[in-house]
This record gives sequence, C-alpha cells and structure tokens, in this order.
Amino acid sequence: MIQLYTGNGKGKTTAAWGQALRGIGRGLRVAVVRFLKPDPSGETIAARALEPQILVFGKSSPFDPALNQRENLVLKSESRQNFKEAVALIQSGEFDMV
Repeated sequence: MIQLYTGNGKGKTTAAWGQALRGIGRGLRVAVVRFLKPDPSGETIAARALEPQILVFGKSSPFDPALNQRENLVLKSESRQNFKEAVALIQSGEFDMV
C-alpha cells in the first residue's frame, strides 16, 4: 500500500505520523522519511523516545520561499540525495512501513 500526503494546509504530517504510530502499535518496523521540515519538531522529539521501533530519516532543511538561487540548488540537491537514500531504505526490506 502506498499513501501519499500532498497539498497546502494542515494535516499531512499528522496523518503520516498517525500511521507510523499505528504501525508501531501493531509491531511493525517503521521508518519515517522527512523532507523540507524544520528540526527539531515536536513529532521528531517524541519519535526519538520510540527508537529503535522507529527510525526518523532525512535531512531537515525547511523550505523558504526567500531562498536565493544557490541556496535553492543546495536544497534541491539535498532533497534528491534524501530521496535516493529513502529508495534504498525501502528496497532494503528492513522496514515494514516507510
């Protein structure tokens, strides 16, 4: 099953973390891959208390519309690398839910 949370407004992060917590509650091995989120956030602080049942992964570079061209290119490069690492994490079979 693939669930993708997109769009403007609230609820995407809450929905994803809710699914992760439900998975942990059912004994699943869970990894959360984050993109473009500030750190530390309340959810990542709480998730650290659940390690090793949950792995929080991804460089936490928040998007800012005021980024200059160079900063934007760096952020895109970091996001691409995070995506490649996330794909490898999924393909590893180490986790039941990513």
